[in-house]
Amino acid sequence: GNITLKELYHIAKAKSMDPQFIGIPTRTICLSLMRTAKQMGIKITRELDPEFAKRDDEPVEGLEERRKQLRLLNKASKKGKKK
Repeated sequence: GNITLKELYHIAKAKSMDPQFIGIPTRTICLSLMRTAKQMGIKITRELDPEFAKRDDEPVEGLEERRKQLRLLNKASKKGKKK
């Protein structure tokens, strides 16, 4: 996989809200995430590698709506299996 530094920063900002990261500088969280990503085989670059450039980026606002739709589909499929 491949993520950009900007994406890493956004992940760090989100993680800074977690109880164990409150009061820890964002830079420190970024460095920790970089080590974890490296261990997982994820490259961090300034721009996406060409092979990953075509991935589907969804705006954050649309993710909540998509999650609700998937939840409804899962409920519907479970009801269909019970009959």
